[in-house]
Amino acid sequence: MTNNLLLPLYTAFAPFVAWMIEQVIPLPFVVEEVIKMFLVLLHRGNDGGWLYRIRLGMMIGIIFALSESVFYLSMILSSGSFSLYLQRLAYTIPMHVTTSLFIVFSFRNKRKWSILIGLFAAGVLHWLYNKLLGYPPFGAIII
Repeated sequence: MTNNLLLPLYTAFAPFVAWMIEQVIPLPFVVEEVIKMFLVLLHRGNDGGWLYRIRLGMMIGIIFALSESVFYLSMILSSGSFSLYLQRLAYTIPMHVTTSLFIVFSFRNKRKWSILIGLFAAGVLHWLYNKLLGYPPFGAIII
């Protein structure tokens, strides 16, 4: 369990940890979702019902996506198109929110198989996102 005030800070730092791990394990759809699962584990002592879970999933997804996008900002700005950065945010924020919600709601009944199903569903959605939006016109900038 962690203090409620520290979870946004941990979430903002998480993409930097993911980036280091992805240098060794180049599977972002696995690494990022496992890290988000650990963020939920840190916060799981506060079980405040379905509305609380929605807020928790949205907070983790939005902060994770915004922080992750910092990596791509210099690359996108060097291409001269800030609108591409905004477009990337428009796609990645909903994806990270959705995958975070899958993970948050998988902890609802605290069964291991439920958590694994939520993690698997989040990973598959992230993998589909990477495959479908990883090709032109967006290329590697979106992913």
